[in-house]
Amino acid sequence: SEEELRAAFDVIDADQSGDIDLDELRSAIRAIKTSTDDQAIEQMIALADADGSGSIDFEEFVDLM
Repeated sequence: SEEELRAAFDVIDADQSGDIDLDELRSAIRAIKTSTDDQAIEQMIALADADGSGSIDFEEFVDLM
């Protein structure tokens, strides 16, 4: 549900800026899977970042999920 997606997004968006940046995504991924390298994390951002801002906003997060 959108409520569950919002809760997940808010956990990853550690600084509560409204966007998930590279450092926040890296921290979240490494918390659950330590073997992911920076290049793979950068590719995840690039795939989800529809507006080219360099971060993932909530709409992009929903689309990704």
